[in-house]
Amino acid sequence: MNQRFRAWLTALATLPFLFLPLTAQARYDALMPSVSNQGTAGAGSVSSAEDASSQYFNPALMGFLDSDSHHVSGGFTLEYSQFDFDTDSATNWAGDPLDTRDVNDNQVLVNPFAYYVLPLDGLMPMGERIFLGLGITLPYQVQRDLDDTDPTRYASTSETITAVDINPSVAFKVTDRFSIGAGLSVQYIDTQYSSMIDMANVIDARCKPLPNGQLPEGCDDLPSGIDGDVEITSDADDWSVGFNVGIAYEVIDDLMLGASFRYGVRHDLSGTAASGFSETGNPIVDSIADSPFTSDFDAPDTYSLGATYRINADWRVMANFDYMTWSNLRNFDPHVSRGADDDLDHLPVYDTSMEDLDDAVRIAVGATYDVNPKLVLRAGFAFDQSPFSDSTRTIIHSETDRYEIGIGFGYQFNDRISMDVAYTHAFMTDGDIDMATDPIDGTTPGNEYTLEGSTRQSSDFIAVQVNGKLW
Repeated sequence: MNQRFRAWLTALATLPFLFLPLTAQARYDALMPSVSNQGTAGAGSVSSAEDASSQYFNPALMGFLDSDSHHVSGGFTLEYSQFDFDTDSATNWAGDPLDTRDVNDNQVLVNPFAYYVLPLDGLMPMGERIFLGLGITLPYQVQRDLDDTDPTRYASTSETITAVDINPSVAFKVTDRFSIGAGLSVQYIDTQYSSMIDMANVIDARCKPLPNGQLPEGCDDLPSGIDGDVEITSDADDWSVGFNVGIAYEVIDDLMLGASFRYGVRHDLSGTAASGFSETGNPIVDSIADSPFTSDFDAPDTYSLGATYRINADWRVMANFDYMTWSNLRNFDPHVSRGADDDLDHLPVYDTSMEDLDDAVRIAVGATYDVNPKLVLRAGFAFDQSPFSDSTRTIIHSETDRYEIGIGFGYQFNDRISMDVAYTHAFMTDGDIDMATDPIDGTTPGNEYTLEGSTRQSSDFIAVQVNGKLW
């Protein structure tokens, strides 16, 4: 078996890892970890000191919380997501047509979060100007389960991505109107991903008799079960560290401006790729055998600006602008360690270059209305631009531009306890997908897996948060 084909087979088995960095990043912070901000669709998230959860978006906002109380906030967001793919055409790795039935997946996710703010008032000199914070959130949470007979199976059958972020932070109120803050993100991420490999057609293409009547190397000693669709499942995790900084400035009594920067955490994933086959010395088997692997996983840096203005005693308006630098992410290089194939170049099955991604923006506007001293109503609208275009979109990173409508309310039970409730509907524009692998033999057009169609996606979020002042 020639080296190019062995490398190509090995590249097929890296397929589960090629999409992991893109999948979660596109949904980064999709479950906004603050209910008071969900009600305004994220408008004013870096310029409104609502409660302890404000530290996530801008740690400097802690400086505008009461310095004589410990602040706690905790809650959850419940998401119901719908994914539909209308298949126009699909072919297997031999170029034969696949079933073109439509693909659907609905998921329910729960995203808990908790925050704590400790003012140092009375504990040290200038303690009334220093605030310590701690936030525990799930910034990535992705779940998708597709059928292993769907026409999408050679791109994905399932994916699960979960990250836990532990974010200690500190704020220093320089003056009565100006605060600065910084935080450290200690982040753990766990990823699982599965897809099928069309081994039946791979073997058929490579195991034709040679002129001397003999079969190519490895073709006469294949184990049972390898001559069909074989599922490759990756399981990888990593710990890494990032940071965030922010400033908040109360220009006048009724106008607050805020700005923040969150460094996109860079992960170096390591784990295993499992197919159920062990290395035997047979080059075909060894190319998909259970193996360790490594891969990069980057999130974009995010720059945010915001403003909150109180029009009168009852009304406030706010806006937020976020800029995400998708274009400067590392061009990740998944690597599977498989015996003698370690030194071979792993040929890309799909073009997964980060160089073609676009920077993206998110713009949100919102308003609040104080019905009475205890009840506040919230509403907002946001546009969330996708970094993917028709040329970079696949069944895995299928995101398109997203629009969000949020409503909510906050209720103050007494001087120390309040509650926030929010509902958000997010819908994406339809997106076209036209993807293809390299040819099955690396050279001949027409012998490749192809998939064409369009996606329809939406999500609904219901969130509840309780806030308290301990003493």
